[in-house]
Amino acid sequence: MSDFPSLPKGQKGDFSLKREAGTIVFTGKFDDDMGFGHYKFTADNTFSDFVKSQGVTGDEDRNALSFFMVDLKKSYVEMVIRNGFKDINGNRLVSMAALKVDEPYIKMWKANGFPDITTNELVSAKSMHIHEAYVKEIRDAGYPDISIHQLVAFKSQDITGDYIRSLRTKNGNGESELPPANQLVAYKSMNIDAAYVNSFKAVGYENIPYNQLTAMKSMDITPEFVKGFVDLGYKDIPAHDLIALKSQGIDAAYVKNFEDAGYKDIPVHDLVALKSQDITPEYIKGFEAIGYKDIAIHSLIPLKSMDITPEYINGFKKLGFTDIPLNELPGLKSTGVTPEYVASMQEKGFKSTDLRKYMRLKNTFNEDK
Repeated sequence: MSDFPSLPKGQKGDFSLKREAGTIVFTGKFDDDMGFGHYKFTADNTFSDFVKSQGVTGDEDRNALSFFMVDLKKSYVEMVIRNGFKDINGNRLVSMAALKVDEPYIKMWKANGFPDITTNELVSAKSMHIHEAYVKEIRDAGYPDISIHQLVAFKSQDITGDYIRSLRTKNGNGESELPPANQLVAYKSMNIDAAYVNSFKAVGYENIPYNQLTAMKSMDITPEFVKGFVDLGYKDIPAHDLIALKSQGIDAAYVKNFEDAGYKDIPVHDLVALKSQDITPEYIKGFEAIGYKDIAIHSLIPLKSMDITPEYINGFKKLGFTDIPLNELPGLKSTGVTPEYVASMQEKGFKSTDLRKYMRLKNTFNEDK
């Protein structure tokens, strides 16, 4: 309130505020610290002409009031131009002034290896309170070539030098390395820290690729999840396979159910295929109950994908077709040969002990019944 030494208290009155950009005349009154009324702004034409002469672009009328509000001064405009920012947009100039982007701040960036810093970058950096100490901290931690855009992203995620150092790992050649800067932002946003990375070492996972760590965290893959598979004999499952297992909702309990049904050491890709087709031990037991023992995993998948059930097979058995090879069942189902179809053909006088003949008949005449 120091700009208003004589406010009208308790009664209506006029008071004004004069700055280089112009003058506002207020008409109203104040009750304690609350005021109401209206105002009229008059731009200072000399200031407006000066700003225009310096190459500042944009809507003159709108800029004039904005310049007043941030108390823009000729000396500030001259400073900005002097530091290489010619033909600056009025809106950007307002943002710089509002954030108090001063000459030492601009020179700090240029002295730290950013000679071509833009006004947009200056505004972004200042709005995130990025100063020289932070730039040095991030560079010393392992990102000497970091860009301003990346620095802003780092600061927005509260990434510190200590956080960066905690994520150092060794690559296949034994060399220390860090995730790419852009990847690090994803790490922090997902709360991936040294504790999460190191927790997998206890179950045998050293130096998980950075992109896979992000995917693992997004899928909520934990060391406990991995250990469940390790305890069943699945050692060194690649990270991308762990992601596939979790995405399908496959855990150690799911695998154990198949082991109890006699299916041990099922390859990971077959586990994913089984779950994607919703094949369960109960589904397998249904086939075992009608005489199909030790069905190979690769045979189960086409059966389920074609919706072939023990009931479907029993229908043929009732017609005298016993011991149908499993590999013939998908062909029967895909051509539309059902127990009902065979029975109807037999009633019409077509009788055969070879189901393949019914398939040929169906294909030949395109029978629907």
